[in-house]
Amino acid sequence: MFKKLECFDLPRDIIGELSRNWALLSAGNPESFNMMTVSWGSFGFIWGSPSLTVFVRPQRFTMSFMEKSQNFALSFFPPEFKESLALCGSKSGRDIDKLAQSKLNAWFTPSGTPAFKEAKLVIEAQKIYQQDIDLKSFIDESLPAKWYPGGDFHKAFTGRICGIWTKD
Repeated sequence: MFKKLECFDLPRDIIGELSRNWALLSAGNPESFNMMTVSWGSFGFIWGSPSLTVFVRPQRFTMSFMEKSQNFALSFFPPEFKESLALCGSKSGRDIDKLAQSKLNAWFTPSGTPAFKEAKLVIEAQKIYQQDIDLKSFIDESLPAKWYPGGDFHKAFTGRICGIWTKD
C-alpha cells in the first residue's frame, strides 16, 4: 500500500502542501490515539537529523497524546479529503469519534504510530524537543495580538524524521 521514502526525497513543495492543503497530526498508539488538522509547521535539518516541528495549542485533545507519545505523524491527503480534514480541525476527539465521522481509516507505522490509509504521504517523527511558545520571546510584537488574542500559546514539538511513506 505504502512505499518507504528516504528523508531527502520529500516533495519539494511540502511547505505548500502543509499551508494550503493541510495535514492531520496524529499521536498515540493502536489502542488509543487522536488526530487534529494542522497547517502550521516547519521542516529542516537540526541536531544532525532531518526534522519537523509542529505546533499544538494547550486546549487541544491531541495535546495529551503528543505529550505522552514518543512518535507522531503527519498525514497528507489528496484534495477530495479536504472535508474530512475540516471536520478533524473543527471538532474535538473528546466529543466525537473523529475516525468514524471523517470516514478515514487508521493505518499504523511499523513502530505503531497512527496515520491514515487514505493519505498520499505520511511522515513519522520521533520527538526530540518540545517547548512552550513564550510571549517574552517574540521580536515582532504584532504577532501575539494577531495569533494569540486569548493567550493560548502553542507548544512546539520537534521530531527527528524516522519514516516517510508514499503511494505511487
